[in-house]
Parts: sequence; C-alpha cells; structure tokens
Amino acid sequence: MIRDVLFWAFLNGMPKSRNVALDIDKALGVESTVAGAYTYVQGYKSVNRKLAGKDNYKPTEGKPKLEPASELGQLYRGAGLGIKPAYEPIILVQKPLPKGQSVAENMVQYGTGALNLEDTRIPYGPDDEKVGHNPHPLGRVTANVVRTEEHDDGYDKFFVVPKVRQHKEDFNEHPTLKPVDLMHHLVKLVSFPGQAVLDPFAGSASTGVACLALGRQFVGYELETAYYRMAERRLG
Repeated sequence: MIRDVLFWAFLNGMPKSRNVALDIDKALGVESTVAGAYTYVQGYKSVNRKLAGKDNYKPTEGKPKLEPASELGQLYRGAGLGIKPAYEPIILVQKPLPKGQSVAENMVQYGTGALNLEDTRIPYGPDDEKVGHNPHPLGRVTANVVRTEEHDDGYDKFFVVPKVRQHKEDFNEHPTLKPVDLMHHLVKLVSFPGQAVLDPFAGSASTGVACLALGRQFVGYELETAYYRMAERRLG
C-alpha cells in the first residue's frame, strides 16, 4: 500500500542528453565545426569498470567542442533529449493492516504502522513566527519534500539536505551515494528508537550509518563485493 511519495529535490543533478544538432550533421554526412576545446572533467569513477581496468574518469583537456555546420543542424542548435534532473522520488509503502485491525492495535502488536512525526519536526528558525492555532514547540510537521536549499521566504517548511560531494570519502566510489543526513531523516520518520531497519540494497551503507547514530538496529544486504567492503569500513 503506497502511503506517500516524498521528493528529494536538489540543484546539482546532471542532465543525461545528447547534442541532437551534431547528430543531424552526422546523419546528413556534414562535418561539424570545431569551435574550441573542453577543459573540464567528464564522467565518473565506476567501481566495477575501475576493477575491470576500464576507468571512465578522464579529463577532456583538448577534446574538441563542436558546433553544428549544416543548415538543419543550426536550426536545431541546443536541442537535446533530456532535461536536468532535480529530484529523486522516495516511495513510502506499508504492508496493509490485517483485516479489522486498527493502526493502534498493529502498533501494540508489532510496533509499526505509524510515522515518527515528533522526531522529524522541522525546527523553527531564529526569526520564524510560530504560526497556526496551536503551534508545536518542536516545530512544524515534516513535509513530503526534502530539499537542498532553504527558501528565503521567512517560512521554510521543508527538511534541507544536500547531495553528497563526489569523492567526499576517498575510499567511497559508489555511483549513487546517498547523504547520511537524508537517511537519518528517513530512518527517524519510519522507525522509533530500538527498532530494526532492513535495507535490502545497502550499497555503501548510508542507511546503516544513520541507524547506528540513531540507536536503531540495522540489517543490510549487498551483492557487490566492492560496495560491501565500503560498507564494512563505514560501519567500523
């Protein structure tokens, strides 16, 4: 049963696209025009490729920067296939309650079924006005949007967490590393102190790191040996 969909919004996603105008040149048999050279680093270190001796992390110093030369290519200059990704969906699902059983009865029997809203409230800022007919002293109920930056609107309603800077940990090269702060927030939302959290796709164990910090038990599974070793190192 789907309870909600959370959106982790960020600003530093990279679009996965192609320069369609250059493809049009190629389709027409026209040689595109060299208009300079790239000087940035392209790609990322893929653990599996690196282990296989095929590291695709390479500087593009001197790589030619092309512009469309054909008339049709120039017409479609700047056209691509994908927009910049700015969010990841987090789907909150729950096993349906047994027929005739209330949430309270399920909590008594299994300790699950409710969200931990108290520990995930968004604290008031130093200049925030406590709004509502009965404002809670710990802050506002968390929203289903998790963002990387605050809104300068005097009334920020969302939890803020940045993406992980690439290679922040010299040994951790997981390509989709999740911020511990994000997992810290999610673990608090769906569990209570002393409970166990299962991550069947543990990766480098950001969920496990958050669980240890929050006094939760953690069980994780990971098939890739390289990621498993990273998780071991992070969990100590």
